[in-house]
Order: sequence, then structure tokens, then C-alpha cells
Amino acid sequence: MTTPTGSLLVAAFERAWKDIQERNPEVPDVVFITGGGIVATTGGIAVKWGHFGAEHWDTADGKAHELFVSGESLSREPHETMQTLLHEAAHALNFVRGEKGTSRRNAYHNKTFVKAATELGLEWAEGKAPCATRGFSEVTITEATREEYAETIAQLEADKVAWRDLVGLTFGGSNGGNGNGETPGGDGGRVAGGPAKPRSRNTKPKAVCGCDDDSAIWLSRKTLEEKRPVCGVCGERYEIHPDFA
Repeated sequence: MTTPTGSLLVAAFERAWKDIQERNPEVPDVVFITGGGIVATTGGIAVKWGHFGAEHWDTADGKAHELFVSGESLSREPHETMQTLLHEAAHALNFVRGEKGTSRRNAYHNKTFVKAATELGLEWAEGKAPCATRGFSEVTITEATREEYAETIAQLEADKVAWRDLVGLTFGGSNGGNGNGETPGGDGGRVAGGPAKPRSRNTKPKAVCGCDDDSAIWLSRKTLEEKRPVCGVCGERYEIHPDFA
């Protein structure tokens, strides 16, 4: 590969962020970085889609904010990458307004965060209970917002010159599951699986966390026991579903 891949990806994020700022002037400038989103936890491993870091950089003009988007995030659909950018923009809005959108070491997303996220075109599903550890983190992009940012989302897809394989990196390449990135909302990540497998002769049983059953993953029993994967949204360890125990 001879093209400046890293700078092309950062430029794509920067263009999308400018589009967000044009519609929401309060959203501050940021310094974009990218890289691996795999993180170790006490229970195993998880994946980050993105992260806003307030005043992490020094410049000639003073402090600057950081916006990290993981390479694993790009393995998803382009509107999900846009969702991550809008999620992090909500954190940025909370900061510049002097609001506290998170607690518990910035893990629990509260209703102040949801208010900023809603302004930016995300929504919390009506009637859905918040996660015990991540709170209201799992806001999702609305259909109206997808239409509003249709050109931006299409450009993100066109500019996706490289990405990091979510399952291969998280669970060890071909020995891992057969899932792909789902939509948990910007900060945290998880691996989602495909259709249900027959119970008999199944070497990769269904495993679930504390989220909805749709967040199930399909991994070998050995991987579940040795790697102890943890959901980046609810923080709970994946366990084999009772139907496959």
C-alpha cells in the first residue's frame, strides 16, 4: 500500500466533524487520532468505538481536545461510524457547557448526556431501561439524522481505505467468532453474532451478556473460558446461553 492511509482516514473524520460543527456551532474543534480499540478489563477484553478526551493536547494557542475513533469502528456500517462521531460530539458539548454527562469514572452516561445526544440527532429507545454500568450510553442515530447526513455518511464509506478486523483482533483471528461490529453507541463496543446455530455438534455456542439478546456472540467454548470476553456496553462477561449449556 503506497497511499498515506492513516492521514486519509483522519481527514475523513475531520470532514465529518466539520459537518457536525456546521449544524451545531457549539461543538468544539478536536485533534483526531485513530488506532486499535481493544482494551483489557478485569473480566477479559472489550472494544472501544471512540473516545472524547477534554484538553488532552497542548498547542501554541492553548489546550485542544482529542477525539479517538478506533480502527475497529470502521469495520461497521458508515452510519454507525457517524453515530460514534455524534456520540462523542455529545460528550464534547457537555464539556464546553460545563455539564456533567457521565459519572462512575466516566462510564455511566446520564440523562444530561442523553439531552446533548438528542440535540445532535441521536435517540434513546422509548421504554428501554438503562444499562446498570453504562447507563444511557447506547443512544442510536435516528432515521432523520441519517437522511440529514446522507452525503457525509456516503463520503465516510468512500474514504474508508482501511479498517481493523473486529473479530480477528479481539478473539484471535480464524479461531474467533463469526460476528461483526454491532451498534452500541460511541464509547463502548461489543461483538454481535449471526443467526442461531443448531445445538447439536455446535463448536461455537451462543453467548450472552447483560444487554438485549440481540447482542449475542458466537465463540468457541475454549475462547469463552480462556479469553473471558466482556461486553463494552454493560461491562458484564459473556456467558454461554442456557440453550447451549
